[in-house]
Amino acid sequence: MSQKTDRVIAEILQKRDRFTKNFRTENHGGAAVIYGYPVHYKEGEEWKEIDNRLEKTENGYQNHASRVKVHFAESSNANEMVTIEKMGRKLSWGFLAEKQKKQNIRSQAAVQAQKREAVFQPENLYPTEEGMQNRAAVQKTEEKSVEQENQEKMSVPGLVAAGHYAEIAEYTGCEMFCLGCEMLGTERQETYWRQTIAMVREIYHGPLVYNTNHGKEELAKWYDALDYLGTSAYYPVGDAPGASTEQMKEEWDKIAERLEGVSKRLGKKLIFMEIGCRSALGCAQMPWDFTHTEFPVNEDEQANFFESSMAALSDKEWFAGYFWWDWGTIVYHTKEEAAVDDGFNIHLKKAEDVVRKWYQK
Repeated sequence: MSQKTDRVIAEILQKRDRFTKNFRTENHGGAAVIYGYPVHYKEGEEWKEIDNRLEKTENGYQNHASRVKVHFAESSNANEMVTIEKMGRKLSWGFLAEKQKKQNIRSQAAVQAQKREAVFQPENLYPTEEGMQNRAAVQKTEEKSVEQENQEKMSVPGLVAAGHYAEIAEYTGCEMFCLGCEMLGTERQETYWRQTIAMVREIYHGPLVYNTNHGKEELAKWYDALDYLGTSAYYPVGDAPGASTEQMKEEWDKIAERLEGVSKRLGKKLIFMEIGCRSALGCAQMPWDFTHTEFPVNEDEQANFFESSMAALSDKEWFAGYFWWDWGTIVYHTKEEAAVDDGFNIHLKKAEDVVRKWYQK
């Protein structure tokens, strides 16, 4: 005979500590939750709940409640664009004035945000008490299990840092939101990630993806909650320095066969959230590498890596595309400079011609 779950009534505030919440249950029992991360901070003698959601200030946005205060200026022209304060100490940074004048940086996202400024209210991105009541009235006919109710009461909705970025993504009309990148040590924490995904969906209404590392695409149990599965596809497809396109494609074909199986089992399309290779001899054997600066420059191996990947994957129905690594924010301007660059940049290199050819098909 299964035991009935005891419904959580309320939190016992006096029993808080940095990592723990205690709850009173309906049958005069109790439940304690020990989180794997801080959920409270101490102010005087009182433990208060961390709330990293952004709120409007006089000249920008700031997290609502935490021992560490983070402030974002409204304009990138501010001397203190980002400010972090803790225990009376402050760290801030911004763009150099001369660099601003030269580059005149203004992202498309900022333009879109400015257009919507009149209708944007950051506080509306999170449920207010009145909003929660209205939503409850709409959903009153929906049945919820006691387990679901308890999970909601035990969650800390304002804690996760992803809330900051989800708010920005919703505000700027971002086309897709990536929850994290290669956070391998956390990927076994299924409950945490499912709660994070649910929290982000309350704020951001576009597709969600997470970026794991190559070879780890089917280890976590919570990938089914995403819209896409991402991976950093630094697969070592070269068998020797100077490997050919044909040899690399043979390796990509094997990788593609395995990834297709992952995609079908999850029912999710797969994106290469990072993929690239330095223009250096031998780097297709270790595409992630940036330390071996003694390797001689070799544009052909980088171009072969790009060509072989697109030849193997571009037409696959289960494959959703590439994010190439990389095109630096500070980049050289001549072919002479490109010819001696051994980094990931493809600007003015043979790999750029390869990308252009495939994207024009």
